[in-house]
Amino acid sequence: ILNEMGFANIIFTKKKATSNYYVQDKEYEIFSGGIEIADCGMYSRTALKNYNIPDALDVFNIGFGLERILMVRNNIGDVRKVLYPQFYEDVHLSAQEIAKSIGLLSVPETDDGRNIAGKIYETAKIHADEKSPCKFLCFEGNLMNRRIKISVFEDEENKNLLGPAALNEIYVLDGNIYGIPGDIEKFGEEGKNIKEKGIKANLNFLYAISNYFAKELENSVKEGRKGKFTFEIKMAKSPSDVNIVVKGRARRFISAENKRIVLKGPL
Repeated sequence: ILNEMGFANIIFTKKKATSNYYVQDKEYEIFSGGIEIADCGMYSRTALKNYNIPDALDVFNIGFGLERILMVRNNIGDVRKVLYPQFYEDVHLSAQEIAKSIGLLSVPETDDGRNIAGKIYETAKIHADEKSPCKFLCFEGNLMNRRIKISVFEDEENKNLLGPAALNEIYVLDGNIYGIPGDIEKFGEEGKNIKEKGIKANLNFLYAISNYFAKELENSVKEGRKGKFTFEIKMAKSPSDVNIVVKGRARRFISAENKRIVLKGPL
């Protein structure tokens, strides 16, 4: 069987201590490439009686260690990488692969919701530098058969509608993820280097937040919430604060390689 599977240099070694369900000195370990890949032996009469198997029959048993077979066949040095690849696999991802793993944590479910996300984004972006107090209508119409009116605003005086980090774009460089402003001069030489050499992801903070607000509006309509209410995000300290998630293998790679996710700032 093992030859047909492509194993060579197979070694059978008699076990020093026989398991109680095998005939004494009739249990063997099977090795290939220095790794035990199977265990075999003849069942004892006592063990066979438990299954009402006649004494006249000799029963041979072999148990293969699938994970160890995979270790040998794939030249893997650690069995944990076979059993738990999500934790022990040596993952090496390019900047492009990491950028593709950056997505939205929460998105609207309906076409109306997605349209509203776009309206919030467009209105806020156009008026980003307007001085407060200020207020701009984004949308007036129906959402899930409910009449709504949406505005973006800043009540506190002597501020811009959007904070300095609201329009930050997301870049990947050397396994790190950064949010940097379009006006790179505000970010110094490091920001300049990231923008010149990094890979740009397909979203920015405002786009992600707009989708979050639209999703929250959908939830509010579903819950039957009435009257005037406000959604607000003042400061980002982590990806989830701006409705961003780094998925799967990319997240594990960043953690394992001690890379950074720097998505933060006043919004």
